[in-house]
Amino acid sequence: MMPPQRDARVKVTVDAGPKNAIVERLVKTDESRGRVLFLVPNRAEVKSWEQVCVAPCTVLLDRSSTYRIGDQDEKVTQSGTFTLPPGAEEVKLDVQPGDFWWHNAGTNLIGLGTAAAIVSGALITLAPTWDSKDSEKDVRLGGFITGAAALVLLGAGIPIAILTRTHVKANDTKVARPQLSPNGFAF
Repeated sequence: MMPPQRDARVKVTVDAGPKNAIVERLVKTDESRGRVLFLVPNRAEVKSWEQVCVAPCTVLLDRSSTYRIGDQDEKVTQSGTFTLPPGAEEVKLDVQPGDFWWHNAGTNLIGLGTAAAIVSGALITLAPTWDSKDSEKDVRLGGFITGAAALVLLGAGIPIAILTRTHVKANDTKVARPQLSPNGFAF
């Protein structure tokens, strides 16, 4: 005799505080592989999402699907992906929306800091190749100043980007996990 089947859907209540967060379900993932300039392996992934509801809302959701909080309205930052906790009869999603503007400011600071670090490394490395000793000192000094600017930009950008992400809890347990994407880390 087979055990009774659990319902594949669960009643989910979404609370997003003062902002209208959009709950999305992963519909499909298209993956392609190839090579760039016949040498470098390349893998691309395109995910299709559909809107499930705009918080606050109550909806029946599939237990086995993957979800996220979307960022279409440019007021709330996107969350990492999550699934609903197994075995729960009802799930309360508590969405703590991050600030879209501050998150973008943080990620832009990270990008600028990374670029400054690369330029700094190049200047310091290439300084001995300059013609005169004075030029070498000036180039090396420019590399150290650019490196210090990189540290300041990264030191400000990383915490701002992390602290302004959207966080999701299901029945008081954090479910949205950090992940690395082409757009950076999603927390």
